[in-house]
Amino acid sequence: MAIKKPFKSLSGFDGSDNPLVNLGDPRNGENKDAVNVSYYTENNTVQDYDPTRSYKSGFVIIRENRLWSAKSDISAPAGAFDPDLWSAVRTDTPFIRETQGTIAATAGNRYLIKNQSNPITIELPTSPLDGEIIAVQDEGGDIATLKASVTSSITINGFGNEFIITKKKALYIFIFNGAEWVVSIQDRGNSRVANAGNIQITASEKLYRRSSTGQFVLTLPRYAEDGDLFETYDIDGLASINGTVLKVHPDSTHTIDNSTTTEKTFNTIGWGAVVFDKTQNRWRVFDADIRTRTNIITSDYVAKPLEHIAVRHTSPTSAINITLPKDANNGDFIELTNTYSYVGASITINCDPNTPHTILGDINKYIKNKFSDVPTEGELTQSTSITLVSDFSSPTLRLTYCEDNDCWTIDIISYRIDKVDENYRNRAGIIPLATQTEVNKNYEDSPIDDSAVTPLTLANRTSTTTRRGLTRLATSSELQVATSGSFANDAIVTPELLNSRQATETIRGLAEVATQTEANSNTNDTHIITPKKLDARRATTTLAGVLEIADNTETDAGTNDTNAITPAKLLRWTRTSTNAISSQSYRGTVQTSTKGGAFIGDNVNGSSQAVDDYDHSGFVVTPRTLNHALTYFLPSGAKAVDSELLDGIDSTSFLRSDVDDRLNGSLTITENKGLIFNNGDDSETFSLIRSADGDVRLTGVSQTFRIGDDNTGSFVSNFDVTTNGAVNLRYNGTQRLATTATGVDVDGNLNVTDTLVSGVITQNGKTLDNTYVSNQGDTINGDLLVQNTTGLMSVKSTADNTPSYGLNRNNAHYTRSRIGFDGRFVFDYSSNGTDYTELFSSNTSGLLRSSAGYAVNSTTVIESDAKINFNKLKSVPSATTSQQGIVQLNNAVDSTSQTQAATANVVRLLQEQIDEKAGISGTTFDDISVNNYIQIGNLRIEPDPVNETVKFTWVENP
Repeated sequence: MAIKKPFKSLSGFDGSDNPLVNLGDPRNGENKDAVNVSYYTENNTVQDYDPTRSYKSGFVIIRENRLWSAKSDISAPAGAFDPDLWSAVRTDTPFIRETQGTIAATAGNRYLIKNQSNPITIELPTSPLDGEIIAVQDEGGDIATLKASVTSSITINGFGNEFIITKKKALYIFIFNGAEWVVSIQDRGNSRVANAGNIQITASEKLYRRSSTGQFVLTLPRYAEDGDLFETYDIDGLASINGTVLKVHPDSTHTIDNSTTTEKTFNTIGWGAVVFDKTQNRWRVFDADIRTRTNIITSDYVAKPLEHIAVRHTSPTSAINITLPKDANNGDFIELTNTYSYVGASITINCDPNTPHTILGDINKYIKNKFSDVPTEGELTQSTSITLVSDFSSPTLRLTYCEDNDCWTIDIISYRIDKVDENYRNRAGIIPLATQTEVNKNYEDSPIDDSAVTPLTLANRTSTTTRRGLTRLATSSELQVATSGSFANDAIVTPELLNSRQATETIRGLAEVATQTEANSNTNDTHIITPKKLDARRATTTLAGVLEIADNTETDAGTNDTNAITPAKLLRWTRTSTNAISSQSYRGTVQTSTKGGAFIGDNVNGSSQAVDDYDHSGFVVTPRTLNHALTYFLPSGAKAVDSELLDGIDSTSFLRSDVDDRLNGSLTITENKGLIFNNGDDSETFSLIRSADGDVRLTGVSQTFRIGDDNTGSFVSNFDVTTNGAVNLRYNGTQRLATTATGVDVDGNLNVTDTLVSGVITQNGKTLDNTYVSNQGDTINGDLLVQNTTGLMSVKSTADNTPSYGLNRNNAHYTRSRIGFDGRFVFDYSSNGTDYTELFSSNTSGLLRSSAGYAVNSTTVIESDAKINFNKLKSVPSATTSQQGIVQLNNAVDSTSQTQAATANVVRLLQEQIDEKAGISGTTFDDISVNNYIQIGNLRIEPDPVNETVKFTWVENP
């Protein structure tokens, strides 16, 4: 009996598919598994994202300080984080809506306020923690007239203890920095288009006025904070006609621009801005007037700031004086356009004589001079008057007043520009761009002379066979084009570049003649070898070169090391030369051995020929001759013909004394002692005998006679007979029937074929009905599952001429072995358990035959004396993938033949390549993949796909 040795488990134990203790990761849905601390931490806490593990649907992880929940199961390895597989977990705080009153704010909350009819106040916490925040979002209430404020007993940076909410729909975030509250304002502004009328303004508002609809009266906010801004735009450009009135709120103490003004009217066109100055408690106005005032003058004129003057001369002798503004502010300017002028007419610009103003620079030095002629700052002259005489240029001047230097600067000068005239080449003017056609003309083609050539048109004037033009230098890559390639035809090759075109296998070019040393070397690939130097290059063991052909004598001798062997001489040498035959000392050609050359003898005595008398040098054993010799010997797992017989009798015909056994025949005991049983030391002995009158007696029992089982290691009695004759019948240790002095006691239901007792018969809590089958003559309508350690099931018929079966199943593969009533052994295969195909069988002589092959008999090429009949062998066709036949040996590793057999050398080389690619070095493996299971002795390790682990099974008969 095999001894089961205990083994140590690092992950857990499993008995009969029921987990005893699981020390590894528990299985989902299994309430018997223990949970280790690592597993609990890994699967029940929020952790940083791990790309190497798996995740269940709904599992929450942390990535970049943000929580994510898995949308579905993610198998290991999870890989790089994919946001499409995860849902972000919301951690934001909802807004609390308030409309009036005083609200005590809680740190971390967000408030949505809308004071439509009453003021509203948000009180900040009195004892906040460093970094705590409170957000207040205006929903769009009446904050311009109803007060909305945030108060705090702790200072609000820049606002004291009260902050007024003035910006409509803005977000205010109050952050405590440990000492005071800091407010951050996120204001997207509010824009609207309005028609004329009375309009209440709010901070950060942009108002687009339809000035064509009438006058606007704009009331500024009642409450304002420092820097609150309001902007307005005149989109119709008619404010100068209808005007815009700006006034403060009547309930406020604010003013506009100064300490007394509460209302102002504007007739300017464009846009303006109003900003609140809290330190002065006033609104400051910025008015951007976009109008340009142009006055056309024909006589002397006093200019106004920001005025545009158009001078119109009435004759060539006209002289007009223009006096610059007296009350000029810093940045004021005037523009003068001399559009309507005559040649010789003049304009004189004068500073007001009652001011210290001067004009910086001489206007005549700025017009038509080279840039190098323009005076620098140190060369600028100052005067109180400048004169400009017209000469068709009609300049436009812009003079800007600089308060620091009390002077007018000439900062913009423009004048009429005419087209260039080829007859007056010194006169500046505009010039058109020449067309490509004009640029491409040669001198003799009379090209035009009043247009400009651009870099683009110049670059396109390339030289051709008929046109002078630009030509570029060829590049090295253009020169190194293969002879069969396409060459550029628009570039020039320089001598230096030409010298770089060296001849190669694909390029015609320059090349030097190699020296003999270079010809004998294998490194120079740029010089040319002449026939003379080629003939001098003789082949050696280290140098490829010119060779002569060896003759047959030299080939057979094998001593010449300078001449070459042709395929014909090599073929002759391998077939006829004695030097080509292999031996234990030398590699060489071999000849396949015959069956007689591989083995001579019988299946009883073995080989009848001395070992040294068999073929050796020059011969090789083929698979056929090897298997011929092996047919006379037992395989490693086979048995001898009569090894299971004792004096010709099968061992199963004897009873065994060391194990449980069964006697199928009769056992006759002649002595009158019968069968004697004892407990091993004769202290308790009883006998089973048949008396002379024919009854069977059990003698020697002093206590109670019991019949039961001890399969579980502990005896359970099912039948008791005591000394007083009481009989007890038990089921699974529970008494069901007992004889007493008064009768029979039955515990449970008893169903008899007659109607003596009615009730229900149950076994193991299940009622016996037609769902159970009889052990004789019954039918099973479902699958019959046989589970044992061998996985085998035997079916034997008691009738003659009926085969017996042995069935085996592994997943979706079924095999069936049977012994037919004709004595044949048949092996079948099925993929569905129903349709079987015969794989091979044997006849009564023991010869095997496959479903696709032929038996070995006297009609084949192997004769009855185990010798090969060469005459019959010649008629056997060559083997193919669909036909048996003669196979030719092939010693090429990279052969693609499907009909030739690989030699042992090829198998060895292929195995080395496979080991190298598989990472196998000796007996060390980088990794190994097994489809079904790994078995070490009697221990089998196989996968458990349900629980995603492995099972350890002890196999009694591996």
